[in-house]
Amino acid sequence: MKLFEIEIGRRYKCDQKDGQYFGTVKEKRDGSIGVAMGSKVGTAAPVDPLGQPEIVWLAPEHVHPL
Repeated sequence: MKLFEIEIGRRYKCDQKDGQYFGTVKEKRDGSIGVAMGSKVGTAAPVDPLGQPEIVWLAPEHVHPL
């Protein structure tokens, strides 16, 4: 996606080394997207059910609409 198309607060599918994850965009800075990662696409279990998800910075091309 293009940077301007990505909205803060919306959920997207995000590329990671081991597959795609659902993530919520928390901020945009210097051409990167700050995403709080959730569960892996295709699984029911959250990544970290007890803690706050850490912000992962991604390039816009690694963020996809649901």
